[in-house]
Amino acid sequence: MRSSIDRCRTWILRGGTLALLLSSAAPGAAAPSREYIEPDPSAQAAADRAPTWAPATLVGEVLVTTDRLGRLAVVVDEALGGRTSRGAATRMFLLTTETPVTDAVHVRLGLASVLFRGGSLVVTTPSGRYTVDLALRSQSDGRRSVQDDGIVLHDGIALQSLRLAGPSLPVEAVAIDDRPSAVLEEAGSVVAADACQAGGDGATTCTKKCSMGGASISFIDECSVTCTAGYHACCNCIIPSQGATCTCVKDVFIGPKQPGAVRLDRN
Repeated sequence: MRSSIDRCRTWILRGGTLALLLSSAAPGAAAPSREYIEPDPSAQAAADRAPTWAPATLVGEVLVTTDRLGRLAVVVDEALGGRTSRGAATRMFLLTTETPVTDAVHVRLGLASVLFRGGSLVVTTPSGRYTVDLALRSQSDGRRSVQDDGIVLHDGIALQSLRLAGPSLPVEAVAIDDRPSAVLEEAGSVVAADACQAGGDGATTCTKKCSMGGASISFIDECSVTCTAGYHACCNCIIPSQGATCTCVKDVFIGPKQPGAVRLDRN
């Protein structure tokens, strides 16, 4: 499934994964172990403050799965303090493609690296036996392939990046099916120009944070989205019903105005 360029990129990313693991884990942590290593609070705080739209390289446990709408989700439990996971999902990336993914995908990777660059996302394992290559349609070649050794989806319309807030959940327990569609393209769904708190006409990406709370629990809901050509990004904070929402709205193309009726001077 991979070209020589794909194989080269896989080796580069694989090396990056191992380098990140060596820098974050104590000697011998590559062996199956849950030995606790005290994290660096300042480094972790900086990582937590990184906005969802920013380019990121994450390492940890990863779940790759499809939902009932045919979207592909990559759920990440980021490594921390020499462990391969925290025991709770921290980030999720959700790709909505031009054609829904009909193949059922549910692959759990005990250790993988996730390279996010706004309009693209690549997942690789240290062994290189499984890869995920996602990209927006306008930034790639449109290829699609779902195989046992990996996935290529280059026809994305919207790529969302979400920071998971609220109660801590393992990757398998993160709800995906109930998330609203990231793409608005029906005539009745057109968003008014002033209806976007962030993004709007001409914006290819936007991000939004919402401070939410209840029952003595408070947290920040955060999302971002990057859209393919022909759509604009629209982000809002809708409390309490939806929280932070980041969508791609189909552009409305208005052609040139037809000339009005010509009145002849009969005098």
